[in-house]
Amino acid sequence: MTDATTIPAQLGKLGAPTGTIGGPLHIAFGRGGPWSTVNAHDPFFAKHGVRWNVRPSMLKAMEVIESGGRMIPNGNGFPNWGNMQLTSQKFGAGFFTPWDAAGQKIGADIASADGQIAIAAHVLGGHTGVPGTPEDIFLSNYYPTPCLDCPGQDGHTPRQYLEDMKELERQITAAATSETATTPPPTPLPVTDYAPSVNIPQPEEFGVSCTAYANFNGVKVRQRANPDAAETRKPLAKDEDFEVVYQVLGTDGRIYWVTANRSRILAREARSPDWDAALAKE
Repeated sequence: MTDATTIPAQLGKLGAPTGTIGGPLHIAFGRGGPWSTVNAHDPFFAKHGVRWNVRPSMLKAMEVIESGGRMIPNGNGFPNWGNMQLTSQKFGAGFFTPWDAAGQKIGADIASADGQIAIAAHVLGGHTGVPGTPEDIFLSNYYPTPCLDCPGQDGHTPRQYLEDMKELERQITAAATSETATTPPPTPLPVTDYAPSVNIPQPEEFGVSCTAYANFNGVKVRQRANPDAAETRKPLAKDEDFEVVYQVLGTDGRIYWVTANRSRILAREARSPDWDAALAKE
């Protein structure tokens, strides 16, 4: 089976970054989420990238941008779905799409994570008759707009997508290099010494998070734990999910969630079964 250790050199390296997805990203849906969700699909990126001659790191970066590794519907109501956000008759497109045709051709299930990665790799590798590099085919099939700075149907531009892809591939490749390095074990502290206190990490620097869900339509996402603070995005829809890392006491005396992308949400307006399960372990 193809894995990260058997990828040909010309297709680059496939690393597994840890912690929270971050960095100078413009539009990546997965920013603020855990790398572990995306890393779980590394066998698929390696297998299909090698088979169809597409950099596995490119496929992985695209999954981060499209979904953060989750099988989700399109947030704008388009007939796209899944970890690679492919358009399909199964997802409400109303017709048999080129992505459906590619999946049928190679025997891939467009409704599965493995199948979506296989179909994307097959198309980006130029196996449907479209010439060019994977990046060229991406621009014509995945993000077709008149120019690099012309917004697509989601309001973002191909240039923003490509810049995010480049940054994410850099992080993925860097992780592959660091995984081969040997880290010396920490020097044990004498029993009479205590470690110094440290600053609390920024939310995006936490290596773990819990998924929370809005309790109703119109849940506001604020810049600070204050009811008068500016909003950082449009209000959440009922059951819309987000990642949280801790809670803080607001200036109004109420508890707020702190999200993985530094926003604040009133705790009573969202629920987190993951958080409740962690508390139950105490």
